[in-house]
Amino acid sequence: MRKDEFLIRYTKLDNGWIPMTTMLRFRMLASMSQNVNVILKALESSDLMEISQDKKKIRRPNHPLPVYNAEYRKAEEARTIHVDSTIDKLLTFFDAYKPFDSITVNGDSRIKGSAFVLFKTLQDAKAFMGRESVKYGDTELIRVWSSS
Repeated sequence: MRKDEFLIRYTKLDNGWIPMTTMLRFRMLASMSQNVNVILKALESSDLMEISQDKKKIRRPNHPLPVYNAEYRKAEEARTIHVDSTIDKLLTFFDAYKPFDSITVNGDSRIKGSAFVLFKTLQDAKAFMGRESVKYGDTELIRVWSSS
């Protein structure tokens, strides 16, 4: 979200609230479920998202977006690694390597392509990159620093 101009604009319109109808325009969320009640149920236990009383909007409480400037981008790049796979498989695979902030796939997420994994801290990224071997099934995962 920190890079999504559309969502950033929306958060400024209504005290941070984003309508669920807007959120369902995003393919990845819509592919998981188009049932607003199912999505809201999943978010009930989240400390990252808040649900409006009328159950029609969500927002990030107490988690302001950082200022996405050159300094922030440089720090973010330092803790980002590059791997090859699909987003669905990566989300499952990287669950064992938490904490990470995000996984971004280049191109169509349904086919094999490159992905970037942004870890919570530089130390977390270094720990992952320092592993002698990381296998994805029977295949050794190719890992490189994003800044390389």
